[in-house]
Amino acid sequence: MADVTLEVLIIDENKERITLLRSFMPEYVTTKAAIYGDPAKDIITAGGIDLIIMYADDIKGHGLYMFGWLKKNSLYAKIPVILMTKDAFSERSLDFLDLGDAEFYEGEPDQFRIFQMMSELLEETEMHEDMEMIRAEQAMLNREKPSGWVSAGAGEVARIVAEEKAKMAQIAAEPKPWQADSAAMVRDILKARAAREQEEEDEYTRGMNKAVIFAEAVQSTKVKAAPAQTVRIDDAYKRRQLAKSLERGEKKMKEIQKALEMVLHAKMRRMEEMKKNQKRILVVDDDATTLKTIKHYLQDFYDVTLVNSGAQAIDFIVRYKVELMIIDYRMPMLDGAMTLQSIRYQPNGKYVPAIFLTAHADTEIVQRCINAGAQGIIPKPVSREALLAAVSSLLGQTGKQI
Repeated sequence: MADVTLEVLIIDENKERITLLRSFMPEYVTTKAAIYGDPAKDIITAGGIDLIIMYADDIKGHGLYMFGWLKKNSLYAKIPVILMTKDAFSERSLDFLDLGDAEFYEGEPDQFRIFQMMSELLEETEMHEDMEMIRAEQAMLNREKPSGWVSAGAGEVARIVAEEKAKMAQIAAEPKPWQADSAAMVRDILKARAAREQEEEDEYTRGMNKAVIFAEAVQSTKVKAAPAQTVRIDDAYKRRQLAKSLERGEKKMKEIQKALEMVLHAKMRRMEEMKKNQKRILVVDDDATTLKTIKHYLQDFYDVTLVNSGAQAIDFIVRYKVELMIIDYRMPMLDGAMTLQSIRYQPNGKYVPAIFLTAHADTEIVQRCINAGAQGIIPKPVSREALLAAVSSLLGQTGKQI
């Protein structure tokens, strides 16, 4: 039998990731690579692709378009696809699920996990193709049955049924492909596919063909001794196989659900720990846009609290401790200077460093900010680099503990 290979297409714009994925593949896997769009379509339409690995988190959404194109095309919709993503629960991942069934690989590429997922997807696809082939052969047999066809007698039917049941029991006792490891499973699938192409069916396929075709042929055969009685083939083998498949699927879903719960719990715990260790910054400004901008700049590194007036800032300091204050110099009612002076009378705000924001950083305004007790001044509109530099400088200083 000629050597067979598995054709895998990697769709990604990142050459380093493509090289890494290719290094994971064993010798019997042939890989092709393309970016999104027409280059990938050309390879798929040329035929021969058994599995696709595609990066789903591209910025422009080309992966989403390519996945939709595959699912809408009946010729390629059955090709199994592995979607590489950093977050299987993101909005982008939900968009993929809206287009069709999707298998997500979450996290950094790992050779064992990727190959295990590949083998499972190939097994499911191969079983589906086997059943379609059996149904097609069964339909052909029914069409070719002559009009004068005569049923076998009751004794002949019983003998054939007994032989088929014995063969099915022998097949059921043999190790199944999914009981082997992932690499052996893929090799078995490829060998079975090559055998079918050369019209050399393996024992499992030949047994399944005979069982299904024979069951259809004698499903309503009349018994001469008792004309009212009908002989029917027991379909228990098929039901047992289906029950086993459903049981494996349910078990796998429970394992996936448990693993996801553990991941989510770990993420939440890690976020809580990070939140607990982050230093708290109070931002005071009457402009909502400025507040949102500053929080966007700082929220990855610090615990940021926003208030829109001097009165709210004083109330917050009375109840909570902070490590830094960022205060707009010009605000209605209580301006920045008056707000900071009031905060200095509170135990929680006596030694807290403060940065003033001002749109008019002339000499007079700068002097007023310094006189009010500011340790730094940042001009508006706020620059991300200037803000992070000022904040890290002040929070890195040592001095009186709050």
